[in-house]
Amino acid sequence: MATFEEVVTLLTAKSANVAAFGKKIKVVLDGEALIVNGSQDPVTIDTVDAEADIVVTATLDDFYNIITKKTNAQLALMNGKLKTKGDMLALVPLIKLL
Repeated sequence: MATFEEVVTLLTAKSANVAAFGKKIKVVLDGEALIVNGSQDPVTIDTVDAEADIVVTATLDDFYNIITKKTNAQLALMNGKLKTKGDMLALVPLIKLL
C-alpha cells in the first residue's frame, strides 16, 4: 500500500522538468490534499489544501498505480477511479505529468 508521502515524492520528481501551464490542480487522496502548482516554472507540488482550477479525487492506491504506470490515467478517468470537479482543460497537463 502506497503512502501519501510516496505519492508526493514521485510527483515532485516528475514535475521537475515540466514547464508552467498556468493552472492549479488540487489532488485529494483518501482525504489528504496536495496542489500541483502549474503557475510556477518549474511546476511545484505543495502539500496544502488550497483553491484550484480543478479538483481531482482518487484513492491513494489508485493514484499511486496511475503515477507508476500500472494503470492508464485516461482509463482511470473513464472508469471513475479518478473523479474531477472544475475546469476540465486543467486536467490535460496533469494527465501529461502522470
